[in-house]
Amino acid sequence: MNFSVLPPEVNSARMFAGAGSGPTLTAAAAWGRLADELATAASSFNSATATLAGQSWLGRAATAMAAGPPVHKLAHPGRGPRSARGRAGARSGRRLRSRARSHRASGAGRD
Repeated sequence: MNFSVLPPEVNSARMFAGAGSGPTLTAAAAWGRLADELATAASSFNSATATLAGQSWLGRAATAMAAGPPVHKLAHPGRGPRSARGRAGARSGRRLRSRARSHRASGAGRD
């Protein structure tokens, strides 16, 4: 895009308008997909660890592995990608509501 062709008012309006909520919502959806995949992997890992610990996995290392929190922390709510998805979506929603309020307050769009 050649900004020198457009009037300064148009360039300024485009800069202040920004990209909108699209990129933020796309990022929130991607974080959500990652969170779902990590939760599935953590569940599978926990299942495999429990099965091994209950059958043929013996010794101190096996006990420590079964008791430790290595992978399932990724699926814990409030941490990692699931909380990032919520923060990104909430931020985008606040921005849209704020713009709508300022638009109404300015009287724009009235006949």
